[in-house]
Amino acid sequence: MQDKNRMFLLSGMFIFFIIFIIFVFFYEKENKVMDVNTYYLPYKISKEFEKEIGDYLILGIIKNEEEHKRFMEVYDIYEDDAYLNYDYNYVHVAIKYDACSEDIKFSKIKKNDDKYDLIFKDRLSCGSVCGNEFVVFEIPIDKEVVDISKLNVVIKYDDSNQVNCVDDDIVVKKPILYLYPEKEMMVNVKFEHEENLLSTYPKYKNSWNVLAKKDGTLIDNSGREYYALYWDEKLKHEENFETGFFVKGENSIEFLENKLSEMGLTDRESNEFIMFWLPIMEQGGDNLVHFHFTDDRQMQNKIYIEPAVDSLFRISIEIKKTDKEIKIKEQKIERFERYGFSALEWGGTVIK
Repeated sequence: MQDKNRMFLLSGMFIFFIIFIIFVFFYEKENKVMDVNTYYLPYKISKEFEKEIGDYLILGIIKNEEEHKRFMEVYDIYEDDAYLNYDYNYVHVAIKYDACSEDIKFSKIKKNDDKYDLIFKDRLSCGSVCGNEFVVFEIPIDKEVVDISKLNVVIKYDDSNQVNCVDDDIVVKKPILYLYPEKEMMVNVKFEHEENLLSTYPKYKNSWNVLAKKDGTLIDNSGREYYALYWDEKLKHEENFETGFFVKGENSIEFLENKLSEMGLTDRESNEFIMFWLPIMEQGGDNLVHFHFTDDRQMQNKIYIEPAVDSLFRISIEIKKTDKEIKIKEQKIERFERYGFSALEWGGTVIK
């Protein structure tokens, strides 16, 4: 009797093992993740893309070896390890990123009826901003997919396992300075911590010296005109979200328009601010927002303007992505009261 029980038990275990092996085999077959190739576009093509598109562009679907070869030639890509598996078609997606402060990786394909979400994760790092580049992802997709209108690109900010940058430098992105004198005059602009400046335009050489007109037009010694002075700067990370605002991505335009109006910015100043910061706020989830105003910015890197301005207003928006609603005490907005020779700066940072 015991022998029969033992045989029955062993037979059951054997059958279970066979079923398990079969399940694993088919699961692996159905859920196998194909390798994704990445190609970095040459500088010239990257600059052309930057003029034409926003954050990404679906370049097309590759269905055979000849189309793949043509793709490599058109985008000036030379890679020995390019592959083509005839069990799949391939979609090529070019995504704009900053090689110094972002790490974008393909995550997965999510099928919705006859449409496909191509999901990417964008992980911010502690590096300084270098500038926009484009990386092309070569992604295997079902053989029957031949229409790019069936594809949707989703870029999600990845907050998991972030490097702690609390004690590291961060970059104030695109501060620009407008000067509005009451009469045409030569103006000198200098920073207390000029060693923290990164990119500057026009080129900062110990200071800026420009001819400023009443309408805000600036002219350097060579005769070139500017509408503002531009720079990036690094500073110590001083995250402050004790007060601020929770802003859903889709509400970013209304939020920015309202707050910039409260601050007293002109339509032109607001437009330029929004055109830079709107893509960052709208994409990748919702936002915590805090503003640093003149006193904070003067402590971070004091600016000296000669002749002395009568009114100075400095704004730095601080944005932190969040995937959940967070209650936060509303920040009091300061207002720019313009009089006499006035100057306005805006910029900001993205906090991990």
